[in-house]
Amino acid sequence: MIQSYKIYLNNNEVILYDEAYWNFKNYIIKEKEQYIAFENEEQIKQLLVIITEKYKDHVFFIVAKKLEELKIAFFNQFKLVIAGGGITYNKEGDILFILRNGHWDLPKGKIEPGEYITDGSMREVKEETGIRVKEIWQKLGCTYHTYNLHNKSILKETHWFSMRGKTTSKLKPQKKEGIEEVRWVKDEDIDLLLKNSYPNIRDIIEKTRIMNQAQQSLF
Repeated sequence: MIQSYKIYLNNNEVILYDEAYWNFKNYIIKEKEQYIAFENEEQIKQLLVIITEKYKDHVFFIVAKKLEELKIAFFNQFKLVIAGGGITYNKEGDILFILRNGHWDLPKGKIEPGEYITDGSMREVKEETGIRVKEIWQKLGCTYHTYNLHNKSILKETHWFSMRGKTTSKLKPQKKEGIEEVRWVKDEDIDLLLKNSYPNIRDIIEKTRIMNQAQQSLF
């Protein structure tokens, strides 16, 4: 059962919480953080304007008795775009990264109408890097971030999967998408790249490491 959603809004974080989960965590609010009790959709609409115009590097915890109602109220303020991407491994365990518009990123992109998310995620990896995906291992979760496009507020929901890439494929950056370089990166070198990356990419890498460690501890 999903208990929270983290959305990156400009330079802020907005985290939607189920009230029971919030109370269970017994979290203490810190500097540059705010707790907000969810009331209705109009409240969310006004809150987003305030956050966008007045805040930077803040965290907003919005808590509701019914998380799904809060999610709908929040998502209704944006045009939702569904994307898919991969943490793609080679046989040595290195991860496939791309340098896009001066930042290190993971291959991902918009899912086409009628396309399965898994198929679209594999397609995006191939188009952006030249690497064919041999198989998908597991779903890693979703990340959310917002941006403006043609005067519209967009919320991108990116579904992430762990994948195995075909290492005989040639690395080929998709130049028209602003991709300057494609690189296989060893685990010990990833943190250095993440210093010049995006918060949602750091999040999914951290979650993947936690999941991998948990799986290893079972054997």
